[in-house]
Amino acid sequence: LMTMEMWFLGLYVNSWRLLLLCILNLPLLFLLARRIGFENIHSRTQALRDAITAYGLGIAVSAAVLLLFGIFYDQLTTSNLIAKIA
Repeated sequence: LMTMEMWFLGLYVNSWRLLLLCILNLPLLFLLARRIGFENIHSRTQALRDAITAYGLGIAVSAAVLLLFGIFYDQLTTSNLIAKIA
C-alpha cells in the first residue's frame, strides 16, 4: 500500500499523462507475462490474456482497498474516482 501522496497524485497529474501511463502499462504487462510469467506461455494470445487479467485485477484491488480505507467518500465525482484508482 502506497502513501496518500501516491494515490492522491492522480488528481494533480494531467489527465492525458495519466491515460498515457495506463495505456503504456499494458505492453509492459504483456512483456512481463511473455518473458517471466508464472506459466510457460506458447502464444501471444495467452500472454495478452494474462496481461489483461493482471491489469484488471490491479484495478479491482486498487478500487477495493481505496473503498475499504474510505478514500472515495470525500469526493464523489467520477473523474476523481477514476484518477485515484489510476
